[in-house]
Amino acid sequence: MTELSAIIQRTTDKMIMLKLHMIRARGLMAYQYGILRYLDMHGKQKISDLALFINVKKPTITGIVDTLEEMGLVARTHISGDRRVALVDVTDTGHKFLSSLEDEMSNTILAGLQEVEPACRSELIQLLDAIGLRATEFLKRDLVKTVKK
Repeated sequence: MTELSAIIQRTTDKMIMLKLHMIRARGLMAYQYGILRYLDMHGKQKISDLALFINVKKPTITGIVDTLEEMGLVARTHISGDRRVALVDVTDTGHKFLSSLEDEMSNTILAGLQEVEPACRSELIQLLDAIGLRATEFLKRDLVKTVKK
């Protein structure tokens, strides 16, 4: 089991580096992508919640959101009655950016799997689904702990 864990970790690291390369090639930094992806997954968020997510102070996240907004990837909307509170959301351009990146990543992965036997691919799908489910459960528990602090 230790060997399997090591292989999964090495493969995950390689996939992360590949994705980071693709993100940088599109002119984005990893933390900007993280914010964009978080918004895509969780919907509109307050600036303060985004700061909590990446563990930075409000002025720092404001600058990051400013840059993403200048790139047309996110937009702010102010909550009626309180100009101090703004919600940040992914724009259509931001969704297209994420979709394009995911398509490129998928195509790269699929090209690498062409030589793998169908039965092995089926087993791989089951294994990765199980790992993904456990990771999601861990993240949900960890997020609750982080928010309670």
